[in-house]
Formats: sequence, C-alpha cells, structure tokens
Amino acid sequence: MGIRVQFWLGAADGITTHFLNAPLSEFIAWYHTLIEDYPEELVPGVSELILEVIQTGESALLAETQRKADTIDRMIDLFYGSYCDGIRPDLLQEAEGSMLYVQRYEKHKELIGAQCGAMALEYWEHLLAGRGIGRQGMHYPYRSLDGVFRIGYWTFDECESLQRLMTKNLKGQLESKFQGDRYIDIQASYRALKCATENEVGLILTVA
Repeated sequence: MGIRVQFWLGAADGITTHFLNAPLSEFIAWYHTLIEDYPEELVPGVSELILEVIQTGESALLAETQRKADTIDRMIDLFYGSYCDGIRPDLLQEAEGSMLYVQRYEKHKELIGAQCGAMALEYWEHLLAGRGIGRQGMHYPYRSLDGVFRIGYWTFDECESLQRLMTKNLKGQLESKFQGDRYIDIQASYRALKCATENEVGLILTVA
C-alpha cells in the first residue's frame, strides 16, 4: 500500500493537550493487555511513563535526556499509531482525507523552502521526519522506531503562519487546475491547514 501521510485535527498546541485530554486510564489498561498477550510489544519505560502522565500531567512530558525523549516518543507512537488507529478511531478527526504517498511531500520539500522560506521548510520537516513533544528546537529530536511510522504536529500558530506563506507564495500550485495532479500534496496540506485554522486548532501529522 505504501507509506502515506494523514492530517488530523489536534489541539492549539498541536499534540500535547490533545494527548493529555485523552482517556489515558483506558490507554494504559489496553497497553497492559497488549503486552500480556504479546510480550514482544513491551517498550521499556512506557507503562511507567503513562502512569506518571496520569498522576502528574504535562510535567511528565519534559524530555531532559535522549532516553526520556525516546520513551515519550514511543508512548505517543503507541497512542496514535496503535490505540487510536485500531481501538479508538473516534479520538481522531481527519482534517483532510487524501492519504497521499509521503514521496509526494518529500518531492516538494525544496519548493517549499525556495518559495516560502526557512520557517516553512522547518514546518515541512516536521511532517516528513516527525516531531517530539516536551522539548524545544533541535534538542533530542524525534527518532522513528522502525524508519516508517512517524508522528509530528503543527501548532495553531504554525498552521496560520504556514497557510499564510503558502497563500502568498504558492498561488499557482494551489489552483486545482494547475498541471493536473502534480501538486496535489501541496493542495492537500493547504486544505488541512485551512480546516485547522477554521477550527482554531493545530494539526497532528502521521506518516505510516
């Protein structure tokens, strides 16, 4: 089927608040059942981290080391990539339903940077490479476990900024009649951005 990109409505801060407001007690119960049935699915530290988040909230998501960052990322991967996808799809709402191959977005990375600037390119990288929560800048970057699944986000403010830059600099590519389906990935991302800004939230970005 190939590796595809999906856009989901998140919280204003992207993922963090969306995750904290989720049924985490149900999530940890599901995870415990999963590792009882399939011990090979155990990821060291994840069960303890989920419990810490339930008990202390956002402070548990502060990544002070690469090891903690990796554990946070695996927990978020499991929640969105397995629990939401297979058990509770109602916890996610699509912002745009095209599910295009990730190669299309990779192909236009240089175009985004050249036409929309360095900030837009950085946002595009969050889509392509994933983006961890609980850290700033390049400290302890998100690292995909299997090289396939990755998850990132754009905050509401970032969605507004990227939508504005694309509107200003990619007018031709955003026209539906422009050279067939050559720029349908750019158009899809723009539709997702528009949906997010209209709802005053950020976007959760999955590649799987």
